[in-house]
Amino acid sequence: MATLTMAWVRSEYAGEFAVLSAWIAMVLPWNVVYHPNAPLDSTVVFVRFSIVELQIRFPVVLAVGDQLVSATNALAAQYPGTQFASGLFVASPVGAIGHYDGYMQLGSLAWALGAVALLGSFAFSLAFYLREETVIERSPVDPVRVIGWLLAAATVATASASVLYFLDRGLAGVPIPIGTAIMGALAVAVLRAERR
Repeated sequence: MATLTMAWVRSEYAGEFAVLSAWIAMVLPWNVVYHPNAPLDSTVVFVRFSIVELQIRFPVVLAVGDQLVSATNALAAQYPGTQFASGLFVASPVGAIGHYDGYMQLGSLAWALGAVALLGSFAFSLAFYLREETVIERSPVDPVRVIGWLLAAATVATASASVLYFLDRGLAGVPIPIGTAIMGALAVAVLRAERR
């Protein structure tokens, strides 16, 4: 019995689609969190990209006696990051691994693995874009499949990170992995692309 396989991308466009998919995955936020119950009822928005996390912090200001006290220090103790602008902080997966423990540390480790896969797919796609014939000649595996499998690995890693962050949602908020879902769809489309 013959099996029916459906290719979503035709063979003449597979290389370009794989390259474009890797580039989109690199700049796509894989995880977004709006956390209105951060320390002292402050609010933090996390936008996680492949190798960087943007944190927008809105520290609450409390009246303690006659003085106003900001929750800025409490937020700095809870979340890693370097201040980039007034309420904007930047963190990396490596910094997050060193800062957190428990599920948050494991989630950050999964994010770091996903970042490595995304960086690998981006670097490979750049080489494939700039030197297509050379990459095809030298690669023992179809370059389109290499990009597809790297995107699939990044999808699994960032999905795992989202689940682990969710398990510690009191600290991390509820992650919304829309970018991970899009990345997974791109990986499937690249891997199912027609090849000659």
